Amino acid sequence: MTEFVAELGPCEGSVDYARRAIQALKGTDIAMKVQWYTADTLVRPGTARYDRTDDRDIDQHAMFQTQLSIDEWKMIAREAMSENGVKFFPTVFDETMVDHAVEVGLDRVKIASGDITHTPLIRTAAQLPELVISTGAATFSEVQEAVGAAFDSNPDVKLTLLACHLEYPSRPEDAHIGRIVTLQQTYGVRCQIGYSDHTPGLGILPSLALIGIDMWEKHVTLGGVPAVGDHTFAVTVDEMKVARRVIDGVGRMIGDPNLVPSQGEL
Repeated sequence: MTEFVAELGPCEGSVDYARRAIQALKGTDIAMKVQWYTADTLVRPGTARYDRTDDRDIDQHAMFQTQLSIDEWKMIAREAMSENGVKFFPTVFDETMVDHAVEVGLDRVKIASGDITHTPLIRTAAQLPELVISTGAATFSEVQEAVGAAFDSNPDVKLTLLACHLEYPSRPEDAHIGRIVTLQQTYGVRCQIGYSDHTPGLGILPSLALIGIDMWEKHVTLGGVPAVGDHTFAVTVDEMKVARRVIDGVGRMIGDPNLVPSQGEL
C-alpha cells in the first residue's frame, strides 16, 4: 500500500496557508509534510541564493520571508493531527527541530537530500520511531553511511528511503526511477522504499506503480499564491487523489505473476 505525502514546504510562511492545507487534506489519508527551519541557523548571512548569481536576493533573507515560528508550527501540527486527523511530519534541518518534534508528539521526521551526510542529525532523528531520508544527488556510499548511522542510533527505527532526482523541476528523462530498484534490491528487506517526485504532472505514475513503491512524495500547491518556485511543478490535492486511483488501479492489474491459469481462464 503506497503512502501519499503532500510536500507543502514552508507553507509560504503563512499560518493561514498551513490551515488551508490541513482542510484540503482532511479525510484524504494524504500526509502533510512541511519544512521546519530557522533562516539564521540554516544559511549564513550574505549567502547568495543557489539559483541566482547576483546579491540582490540573498538566501537567508528569502528564507526569513517564508519562515513560521516553531510555536506556530507546533500549533499547526496539533491542529492537523489532533483536531483534523491529518498525518503530519516535518523535514528537520538541525537537532533542535528534532527536539521540537518530540515535544509536540510527532513520531516521524524527514531528512532532506542535502543533509544525507549530516550524520549527527541523522543519528538524532533516528531516535524517533520513524525516519524518512531522501537520497537525491547522493552516492551509493553516502546512502550506506546514512542508513548505517540511522540503524546504529536506533536498530528499531522504521526507515524509509526515497529515491529522488535533485532538480526542480526534473525533466521526465531525468527522473531516474531506476534508483528505486537499486534501493529496493539493496535495502528492501529492512527499509521501505519510495520516491520523492519533482517531475511535472502525473505522467510518471504508471511507471512507479509497476515498480512498486511504499511512499510517493509530491509537491502540492493550494493556489492563491504566485506560480513561482515549487508551485510551477506542484500538483493539486485533487490530482493527488487521482494519483491514488492510478497507482491502485495499476497495482490491481499486475495481479498474480505466477504462470498458472487464473480462475477466469479456467
